Amino acid sequence: MDPELKALIESDEFHRYGRGLHARPFSPFDVLQVADLEIRHSNVLAWLLTPDETHGIGSRFLRALVEHLTSRHSVPSLRGLTGFDDKSNVEVRREDNHDGWFADVTVGFRAERVLLIIENKVGPYQSEAERQVKEQQEALGKKYKGLYEDFPGALLTTSNAPEGSAESATMRGVMPLSWDDVRGIIRSLLDSQENFADGHVRAFVKRYLDVIEEKLIHAGDDLAEELRNDHPRILEKLQEEKSQGRTGLLDTVDKPQHRDTIKRWLEYFEGIPRKLREEVADYLTLSKRVGAGIKRASGRGAYTGWLHWWETPSGGKLGIGDCAWWWFSFESRNVTVELGTERNPKNPKMQAIWSFLQDTPIDPGRPKRYPMENGVMYRHSLLKGDELSGPFEKTVKLLHDRLNEFFGPAGDYRRIERYFRCLAFDPRGPQQPDGAGEG
Repeated sequence: MDPELKALIESDEFHRYGRGLHARPFSPFDVLQVADLEIRHSNVLAWLLTPDETHGIGSRFLRALVEHLTSRHSVPSLRGLTGFDDKSNVEVRREDNHDGWFADVTVGFRAERVLLIIENKVGPYQSEAERQVKEQQEALGKKYKGLYEDFPGALLTTSNAPEGSAESATMRGVMPLSWDDVRGIIRSLLDSQENFADGHVRAFVKRYLDVIEEKLIHAGDDLAEELRNDHPRILEKLQEEKSQGRTGLLDTVDKPQHRDTIKRWLEYFEGIPRKLREEVADYLTLSKRVGAGIKRASGRGAYTGWLHWWETPSGGKLGIGDCAWWWFSFESRNVTVELGTERNPKNPKMQAIWSFLQDTPIDPGRPKRYPMENGVMYRHSLLKGDELSGPFEKTVKLLHDRLNEFFGPAGDYRRIERYFRCLAFDPRGPQQPDGAGEG
């Protein structure tokens, strides 16, 4: 057996970690691998908020949530709500949208002319998300003009708003709400046997509380992180082996329970790149940094993914269409942003630009960042190595700082855009055939 693998299995931390994992009850959410997905949590939230849904508790969850919000935030229109049990009065919608802005969950009260907007984030509180709620309020205000008059917005995250910001957020018309608050409301309803009386529904809700506890409140496993800090090399070996579809190291582990613990340890870190990908997607959406649709894709191995958009800098003026694209790649030890094209571009104008870039580099002082090989014009690691080893919330904060730097006025994104804009306005540049600009 690999000495580093043996040291991992024989450590006290490994056995404590394994006992904690195997003591957990069975959860269908884990089997379906949906416990981390924002859309699934929004679905359950909408189900609980709808008075005539199959949970059988009527408007009790809706009432309790509104009472919680009004106890924390001064929103007069919420205090005046009364028609909770009138099916014709309350309408819950998922992905309510207008002008390209999507609200995760909305609850409309027709008689009171109030539309409650809930934006769900399965991550820590970020002030940038307040802007998203404000944009949703403005967009849905246009959509439902004449039907609703007030559009209170709640931002639901895995953590409470930082001290001092909750009050200011409320003053700006956004009510911070945490998943811990939601858990408390569900727990209080479960305490009464008359709620969730159907056995199957009660079992589902109990398991869902476990998911909230594990995935959304304690979002980060201290023991898993401790094991990584103490045994970084074997983690890297196991991740590399898994990405290649091999199981040689795992096959040398005799006890099935130890093998399962290692697999679950790997799965914990496999989820982090996916969460970071969603953080970047939210950042790009909120800041409107890009002018094209963002697409997600799975990559090689379970812990790798991509986020990309087709946006050639000044592409319309250069006449190269969608021959180039930006993308982010997310791996266990690296978050990278690239600007690339086909390895051997067939578009004549793209070929001319490629040659021009090789002769006249964007930044000759940093050739590694502008490799100009294998179709890659630009490549830069935003996070790498130990920067991805800390608590998740700190990693997210560092990622946001790097994104602000990259997209900032003096950042590489603007530098590249300015370079291509100059090419587009040069009548003798590579966008035209030889001699077309002469005479």
